[in-house]
Amino acid sequence: MAEAHAKAFNAEIHVFTLTAHSPELNTPEIEAAEGELKSLKERLTNAGFVCETHLVIRSLTQGEDLVNLVREHKIDELILGVRKRSRVGKFLMGSTAQFVILNSECPIVVVK
Repeated sequence: MAEAHAKAFNAEIHVFTLTAHSPELNTPEIEAAEGELKSLKERLTNAGFVCETHLVIRSLTQGEDLVNLVREHKIDELILGVRKRSRVGKFLMGSTAQFVILNSECPIVVVK
């Protein structure tokens, strides 16, 4: 979806991966995320897209950090991937997608 929109609007693609901040940073998780971002950036660049990747060690909630990143990078449109969660999961962890949808300053496309 991001590729189609970037092509249609001659836009850059920014990919954000957020990982939790903790006293003991999870090095294998961070290294895996960096590897995935590097691979994705190479693929998109080779396909002719301008792409920036961002690995963010979260300081707030995922939703708050994502809304702040959208504002800081002046993102024109956010494509947000969601997954199905149980009602209990939403109750215990909150709904990141709902927070972002209600607080973001740009249009959002939600992809399941």
